[in-house]
Amino acid sequence: MNQSESSSAIDSAEFDEAPVLKRRRVRDDGEMDITPMIDITFLLLIFFLVASKIDSDSEVTLPKARNGTAVTVKSSAVLTITPGTGDAVNIYTGDGAVEENRITSIDLAEQEAVIADYVERMMRDENKQQIIIKAEKSVKHREVSRVMQACGFVDDAKVFVAVLEES
Repeated sequence: MNQSESSSAIDSAEFDEAPVLKRRRVRDDGEMDITPMIDITFLLLIFFLVASKIDSDSEVTLPKARNGTAVTVKSSAVLTITPGTGDAVNIYTGDGAVEENRITSIDLAEQEAVIADYVERMMRDENKQQIIIKAEKSVKHREVSRVMQACGFVDDAKVFVAVLEES
């Protein structure tokens, strides 16, 4: 083997072991990288989530009821909720704000237990089929929801929220 043959053999061996470099694809003018736009969108989303203030005390005007089911008070256990002092509410067992029917406990868990006992007793002993919750307009929804949850501890309880019909 002469010198030129041996150098070409070495060159071809080095060429086979050399890493293959891929050519970069040239972008067309019609293609656009949208990664920065996605980054900006997420940054704006995070900014507005952090910077926005939710006004929980704003009054919400509910739409008028169009359909409803007639429920008789005679066959129902009735709970009445009226506003109390501060954020507290007054809960009464029975139809209307009669002082002797007021749940006097301040502890929320104890109130829920009293409500569940009242509803269970009315459904078992007095054969009531459903529960009606009456609440004044200024009572917050969370309080009505809490009373509904307490009624939900009783099996087979159908809960209705009373609304006034406008004539």
